[in-house]
Amino acid sequence: MENRCLLLVLMLCSPLCAFEQESPADILPEKRIALLMLDKNPSFREMRQGMKEVLAHAKTCVTTLVTFNAHANEQEKKTCVERIVGNFDAALVIGNVCMQALLEHAHAQNSSMPIVVAGGPSVQESSKYQTQYPITWVTEGRQYDKQIELLKSISDFAERPATSVLLVYDPVHCPFHVESKNQVAQACEQHNVEFKVLEISNAQEIETMVPSVLDEEQPDVVMTLKDVTILSVMNKLADMCAARDIPLYASNSHAITQGAAYAFSVPDKMFGHEAASMLLQILDEGVPANHIPVKDIASKSTLVMK
Repeated sequence: MENRCLLLVLMLCSPLCAFEQESPADILPEKRIALLMLDKNPSFREMRQGMKEVLAHAKTCVTTLVTFNAHANEQEKKTCVERIVGNFDAALVIGNVCMQALLEHAHAQNSSMPIVVAGGPSVQESSKYQTQYPITWVTEGRQYDKQIELLKSISDFAERPATSVLLVYDPVHCPFHVESKNQVAQACEQHNVEFKVLEISNAQEIETMVPSVLDEEQPDVVMTLKDVTILSVMNKLADMCAARDIPLYASNSHAITQGAAYAFSVPDKMFGHEAASMLLQILDEGVPANHIPVKDIASKSTLVMK
């Protein structure tokens, strides 16, 4: 008798259960997205958060974001790009260094995987890349002339005139910043500011070289670029400057939380928002990556003070 009752219950429930199940047509396809970044960089982690916020609103698919941390190590970087190419539907990349590594391997493998970069090269370089690769990016024109002008205004207001600027940067791991260095030098000349430069090749040299240079040169302001080497030890550089009462002027907004006195930049999370929005054009609308114009968001840059 108990078996008959159980059978009757199952027969009555079966149509209802089948009715409530989603049909395959109602299930959005999954798109696997690789994110290549240097995880030690706090600015990049902010960009990643911005990406996640936008990707959650994809209309035609469910996105799964898998993060690969290169940690500024060449072997790890190589391993990461080898695991990404051929195994993902698209790739998000943060920064020029990771972009170059992924592009080289993708090109060698004849990959057509679309790539979107947060913090890519200048708009002027778009034709160089977009005619060869399925890529687009969001960038920030640095407006160094405006930055030096702002820096002088702030310094005058604080009754600490900026008559000399020391730029600390890494041309070895960030060779594209050599042009940025030249632009800063030109902007300083235009505003009658003495320009000095300290080139380093790794994060350890911040501790071994910077203190003596600060003591010898005694600049009015120390300036940094959006440089992966400097960003990884920004707090140490800020401490060295603070110990000598020298303001640190940075090119990324997150540096304020690490001790910089001033920062002029687009908020880091906005880079992530813009890059992920570009990726959704590819995923939701089917637009080829290299048909999406490179976007310069320099107009959204703001000056932040501690």
